Amino acid sequence: MTKAEITRELSLPLNQIDRLLDGTESMSLPHQLGLAILLIERVPQFARQGHALRGQVDAAIAFDERQTRVHSQAPATWRALKRSPTSRRRA
Repeated sequence: MTKAEITRELSLPLNQIDRLLDGTESMSLPHQLGLAILLIERVPQFARQGHALRGQVDAAIAFDERQTRVHSQAPATWRALKRSPTSRRRA
């Protein structure tokens, strides 16, 4: 897939694609989702990365929409394991 095709598919100007590629600009979540779907559907050799990107985008959107829970401390089971003498490895 060429840069021109990606530009057309994501509805982004070529100069913005260049800024995304050189790291001077971040891609918006909707465009990241579009890229993930594009990879999954049209570029089989990158479908796996497309699925990974889609998962990251879905998680970022859920976090932004406050659909995920954020805790001020580790879950109680983790704290209990940390205190447990049997949880430490012996040399």
